[in-house]
Amino acid sequence: MTESKKELVIGLGSIGLPTSAVIASRGIELVGVKINPKAVDTIY
Repeated sequence: MTESKKELVIGLGSIGLPTSAVIASRGIELVGVKINPKAVDTIY
């Protein structure tokens, strides 16, 4: 059985967002958490 890798990144600022992009580009399932609603609105 093949296990899929999963990661959680807390904080999607100047370090967390690019790190998340690299992790996701390698095919790893990722959940990113940002608690500042104004910052989240700028991403979406």
